[in-house]
Amino acid sequence: MKEYDLNTYGGYLVALVKLSGMTQIEFYTKANIKRPYFYDIVNGKVNPPP
Repeated sequence: MKEYDLNTYGGYLVALVKLSGMTQIEFYTKANIKRPYFYDIVNGKVNPPP
């Protein structure tokens, strides 16, 4: 399993998703976020939303 840095927004987001008990798919669907954008945030490729 990939480790995520909790000091980054993406790592913190993944930790919150896991704590919520939802899958990442359930999370980004409920948050109305497109899949590519969600994974770009998680991987640090784009800045998080304001």
